Amino acid sequence: MSRRTHATLVGLDGATLLGADVVSAHGGVEIRHLVSAEMPDGLDRTDAAAVGAWMGRALADLGMQSKRITFVARRDEVVLKRLSVPGGASLNTTELTGLVRLAMSRQMTVAIDGAGVDHIRVDGHGHESIAGQAHVLAAAMPADRMAWYRAAAGAAGSKIGGIELGIGGLAPLVRDVAERRGGTVLAIWIGLASVEFALMEGGQPVTGRAVDVRRPRSGEDPEQFAGRVVVEARRTWMGWSAGRDAATLEAVALLGDDEISRRVAARCQDADLASAVETIGLPSIVEFKGERPSDVTPFLPLIGVGVRWAEGIDGFDFTRSRRGPDPKARRRQVVLAGAFALIVVAGGFGVLSHQRLADLKRDRDAARARMVKLGEQYAEHLVVEARATAIEQWSSAGIDWLAHLQWLSEQMPDPKDGLVDEVTGSVSADVRFVPRNGNLPGGQWTTNQQAVISLSGKVVRRDVALDLRGRLVRGDVYRVINQTADTEDRFSFELNTSRRSPLDPAPGQPPPKESDKPGGSAPNGGGA
Repeated sequence: MSRRTHATLVGLDGATLLGADVVSAHGGVEIRHLVSAEMPDGLDRTDAAAVGAWMGRALADLGMQSKRITFVARRDEVVLKRLSVPGGASLNTTELTGLVRLAMSRQMTVAIDGAGVDHIRVDGHGHESIAGQAHVLAAAMPADRMAWYRAAAGAAGSKIGGIELGIGGLAPLVRDVAERRGGTVLAIWIGLASVEFALMEGGQPVTGRAVDVRRPRSGEDPEQFAGRVVVEARRTWMGWSAGRDAATLEAVALLGDDEISRRVAARCQDADLASAVETIGLPSIVEFKGERPSDVTPFLPLIGVGVRWAEGIDGFDFTRSRRGPDPKARRRQVVLAGAFALIVVAGGFGVLSHQRLADLKRDRDAARARMVKLGEQYAEHLVVEARATAIEQWSSAGIDWLAHLQWLSEQMPDPKDGLVDEVTGSVSADVRFVPRNGNLPGGQWTTNQQAVISLSGKVVRRDVALDLRGRLVRGDVYRVINQTADTEDRFSFELNTSRRSPLDPAPGQPPPKESDKPGGSAPNGGGA
């Protein structure tokens, strides 16, 4: 159980910051300072950094130190569950904590990683008890809410001393009544923005719930509010007692001795919720060093946490890591001693092998240097090879003009019908290189060339020029373009081809047979 002698307890009740400077010693609680501050309008409560920065300033302005603070969370911030752990009575604290965390992971709708989980042991009162079982009341705070508290404390310039649960502070204040009544007691605390209900059995909390309902302000009629609290109290009891035989609510305990609490107590008495209804103030062990506020009811969960520390009562702290006695510690010490002896022996062999290791490192460095030198030579070789290949590709580009002229001459009409009076030609070439996977080795060299032959002449009839154009097109050697408008006695063609020779196959086709070569079926030779 963690003991604290001096703590700054902080809680948020709606838009109100509550703070308590508490000194707890064995058997006594001293309240040095109680403060409250209203949250500014427009402040986003989900923004932990903004809320934490305001909290730090507000506590400093109110004269309360905030280097280390303990948050007191509300019931609606956690998942609360009564669990029975089979065989848990024989488990140590660490083992039981692991089983409780596993069980709570099945109760939460969000991931358990990063969540704060804690539990307190309770007896099996009111339940069928099985030998060896451990009964616990477990609480889990989701990871995002844990992160919110850490971020808020960091923005306030504080360290987190703990994250307590408000019900854990209410239980010590009602414990005397619960033990005196002996049965089930319903504790009700009326906050500024919510009302919390805690059911006690045998002086121990067994469940709790919270309802968001605002406390009546000065001048407002509290009767409607009191009626709402009675309805929620009845709902809390019915939800717990359903399915339990002979369940009876012995007492309702209203925490606080203010006018609102007394009015609610009277309504509970009228509604016959329980055999008795009591209002409870602060226990006798609580003393005020400074001025006591007129109404301490909003601060009761914070003060109750201090009472819990003073009386050594177990409670919830979501930053606490419970660890039980370690029965395997001696075994680990023996194992570690053996490991140390093994290290000493192995160290002797390590010294003997150190020299050999140094020789291997020198060989490794020499091999790395040779590898770097060979790599540089290989890179130079690739550059020279690329240049030579580029020159070869340029040299291989060209057109066999005589072969083209011979083929064109064979396609010409009879000299009596037409004559060629002008032939011109030009060629362009482009050498390209495509790397393989971004690397020079294995890349592909290609040479793209294009020849243009301009052919013009005279014909005796228009059909002679058309027949000549048809021969050129059917030959599949040239792409034929008319250079000028059609006339009766003239022709002018532009012939485009990428073939070095008319006898070369088209790209992607096998070489032609002798009988399929262009010009083989032209019986008439023409003159140029």
